Amino acid sequence: MCALLVPGLWIAVGPGARDCSFSLGFLSNGASELFCRAGFGLGALLGVAFLVLLVGRAFKANRGPADPSE
Repeated sequence: MCALLVPGLWIAVGPGARDCSFSLGFLSNGASELFCRAGFGLGALLGVAFLVLLVGRAFKANRGPADPSE
């Protein structure tokens, strides 16, 4: 999950200018840097949310029963 998250974060918040294009059916054009970073930033936020859920479930599953007598 972390390996899938890194490229999106790098494009969204990394240094330097970005040159992107987009295609939507019959419409194809160059995209602004803001549009490019926003698109990858949204994907990165979704990746972070999934990673947090994944880690939370892993900790919850490995915690064991709450009552030691069980």
